[in-house]
Formats: sequence, C-alpha cells, structure tokens
Amino acid sequence: MPRSLDALFSRFRRILNYFSFTKNQIYLGDDASILDKLNYRQGVSLAPASVRELERRNIVSKQDKTGYWLVLSQDCDVTNASYAKEPFVELIFAQIAAESKTDNHLFYCNNPREIRFDQTDSSSTIIRLKLSCHDRCTIPRKRLASYEAGNFALNLTNKLQLVRWISSRYFRAAFPTAFNNRISSVSKLIETRLKKDGKYLEGIYLQVSDEELNEIGIYEIIVWCVAPEGVLEGSREWESAQKLTDFIAAQFDKCDGIDVLNSELRLPSDVSLSDLRRLKRWDFDSLTIKHGSIDDLPTSS
Repeated sequence: MPRSLDALFSRFRRILNYFSFTKNQIYLGDDASILDKLNYRQGVSLAPASVRELERRNIVSKQDKTGYWLVLSQDCDVTNASYAKEPFVELIFAQIAAESKTDNHLFYCNNPREIRFDQTDSSSTIIRLKLSCHDRCTIPRKRLASYEAGNFALNLTNKLQLVRWISSRYFRAAFPTAFNNRISSVSKLIETRLKKDGKYLEGIYLQVSDEELNEIGIYEIIVWCVAPEGVLEGSREWESAQKLTDFIAAQFDKCDGIDVLNSELRLPSDVSLSDLRRLKRWDFDSLTIKHGSIDDLPTSS
C-alpha cells in the first residue's frame, strides 16, 4: 500500500477512535449534552433496542422477566454535559408482576428490600411493577447515547417513592431492640390509625435513649408529630392532627417500660436542625406517601 494511503487509513482509524458512532447520533469526545435531548431522566425506561444491545454486550444481565430497565440516577447526574464528571449511570429493573393478592407490606416503602408500584403504562393499562434493591447495576453513561429513552416513565408520586425507598436503606434511624420490643404491642394499632388519618401528619419524631435497657429500665421519651406545611393552628386539619398526636403518645405511654414525658404537635418551620440532632424519625414513610404527602423535612441520623 502506498505510504500516503497507509497514512490516510491510520488517520481515519484515529478519527474513528475519537468519534463514537451510534445508531441515532454521533457524540464528540466528552460532550454528553445529547442525553438531555434524548429525554433521559430519573425514572425513565430504556428503549427495548437499547436493552437488547446492552444485553448483547453483557453490560446488563438478560432478564427472564417482563419489565423495564429504569434510570435510577438523579436528573442532574444523568444529563450532566460531561462524561468525565459523571461517567456512569445507575439502573434498576422493574418487573411487571402478575399478582393475584396485594401485600400492602410491599407498597409505600414499607419494605427496605422490595417495593411495588401501580401505574398506567403507555397503552393506558394499569400495571403493577415489582422492584428489588438487588436488581440494580451501573453502566457507562455513554451507552445511553445510542438510543432515545423508552416511552415508559414513572409518574411523579412513584418516582418520589422510588427515591425515598432507595435512600431509606442508608438513612433509616435505628432504635434499641429493647425499645422496639416494648412498643411492638401497639405498633399495629398505631399503623392502623395512621392508614386512616396519616394524611394529617408529615412525620413522627422521638427522643429516646440509644441504650439497650434491661427489663426493669424505663425509656423516657418525647414524641413530636409534625403537621403538613400550610396547616393553620386551630383549623380542622390541625385538630385532627392533634387528636392523632395524642393517640400515638397514649399508645406509647401504655407500654411497659416506656414513659412519655411530653408530646407535641408542630409545624415543619418549628423543627430545627438542632432538634433533629436529638430526635429520630419513627419511620412511617409508607403512610405519608400513601396519602400523597411527601415529607420535606431532613432525615434524622
């Protein structure tokens, strides 16, 4: 081959290494702006053609279940204009489940390992999605640039549940086993009441010792319940929230080995970061979300 042609082909190969050719697009170097134009966002599905390509390359595991690979990473990370700054994207598989029974324990963030969503798909059919925290993977973000995003996406309520469910695995408050054992007799009563009236509260916070007390020890606790933003003191909603607060405190107080020193109903604006350093959220996220109220308070640690 003449030297000039050899040099030409060598240059062409270098150009091929610099450009990434895909079915729909060409993206240049570190420029990831195309992902925004391809409609990738948190909770959006990958297109079937994209999934097949990723499976063929063994980048995602081939599923023997019908469902969607959903983008789990946050919007700003997914659409960041630089691959160097955000080289990877996290995905989670959502199986379309055919379940004859409804296990409410697996809805509304009740279970830290599994969650269920009911949602309308692109054909206006209500489907049930089953997600496991173990069905996640991380892939190079460049791989998304080959295809537009799929035509299925979680609605806002389900997306917020997904985020809270995943994050709760890392930020759930821990209470002493001895304390949990003592309140186990009333937890179901409180949960049942919250399923009915949980919309009147955005959070339940407890001040309780971290110590594992013996059988004769007494947990002296403080109970703060937080009403939704915008509820006015003296309103009907406030009165309902106060009754619920009194009920919760009374249930705790009747447990052997627990003494409720004080209970209060507060607005979110009346709960400071300093308060949250001594209080722990008693997890009932499932019930606030069920009633359509997403808690904006910070998570206590």
